[in-house]
Amino acid sequence: MIKATDKSGKSRVYATIAEAAKDLGVDASNIGKVLRGLRQTVGGVHFERTTERPTTKAGRSKVKKQKAASKR
Repeated sequence: MIKATDKSGKSRVYATIAEAAKDLGVDASNIGKVLRGLRQTVGGVHFERTTERPTTKAGRSKVKKQKAASKR
């Protein structure tokens, strides 16, 4: 899970980097650079890995599908 926090302190949790990039309109590779410590922010947003549940509907759906697939 990826937690995105903007300058005002508002946070959202995404299931994937790709989902965060699409929703925020930033390049996914730059989010990866923030996660690896090569950049501080992308578009004024800080990113970090988290174990929190996704706050986006698409993210929650992906997590449910992944859990169902792992039970097979």
